[in-house]
Amino acid sequence: MKINSNYAEKFAKKIFKTKLHGLERDFIIIHSKGVFDTSLKLAKNKMIDKEALKIAAWLHDIGRTVDIAKHAEISLEISEKKFGKLNDKIRDCILNHGSSKKPKTSEGKIFQLADKLSIVNDYKLFELLFSNPKYKKKSTLFIEMVSKDLSKVLRRYKW
Repeated sequence: MKINSNYAEKFAKKIFKTKLHGLERDFIIIHSKGVFDTSLKLAKNKMIDKEALKIAAWLHDIGRTVDIAKHAEISLEISEKKFGKLNDKIRDCILNHGSSKKPKTSEGKIFQLADKLSIVNDYKLFELLFSNPKYKKKSTLFIEMVSKDLSKVLRRYKW
């Protein structure tokens, strides 16, 4: 099956809704949509493969349903099992979106930044994380961790 962003979105949402529940499911869907929107904003006036960014936005975290530590590799494995070998730009976005990774493509660099920015810049996500008092402390620690990751990525690329 030839992949496009619509197929990627449907596939990812099906996995998230089947394997995740409650806050975790809602978080990952809002986050993926945020990465989608943020990566397109960052790439707006650039000669960038925007379809690769859209596809990667939906597929980059599906591996979290299996193993958080190795989720990028698992996300790629699940995606390629469904859609066949993905192009190098999509692969770079998925495999190298973590703050300790170094993307090789312009798409990968923009995607890595979008992944971090979407979390600290999405009001729906903040509302979800902080609406339940039992998640407030955990959410605060999570936001602090993401902010550190974002700072690291911004320094690396001198944004």
